[in-house]
Amino acid sequence: MHGQDLSGNDFVKLDLKGIDFSESNLTGAVFNNSKLNDADMHGAQLNDSLAYASDFERADLRDVDFTGALLMESTFTNALIDGADFTDAVLSRIQQKQLCSMASGTNTKTDVSTFYSLGC
Repeated sequence: MHGQDLSGNDFVKLDLKGIDFSESNLTGAVFNNSKLNDADMHGAQLNDSLAYASDFERADLRDVDFTGALLMESTFTNALIDGADFTDAVLSRIQQKQLCSMASGTNTKTDVSTFYSLGC
């Protein structure tokens, strides 16, 4: 799935462990209740996506654009988020604190720092 235009697609309640979504356009995609453990999403466009209660444990989320994404109740344990842009993403306060503790880098496409985009 690397580099594909998958905008608006539904990936609801799927086991997507280890899948390669890197550099893909996933604008407006829906990942509700999906398992994205160890997924490679490096450089993917996930703006305006919906990932309610999804598991991003150990996922490579470096340089991902999550602008405007709805990420409530999703988990990011041990995820790589260097350069991810969470501007206007909907997160719980607990998620925000967890992500702030891992925040570093600046998104290469939006030029926004991860720390700033999370409101840390």
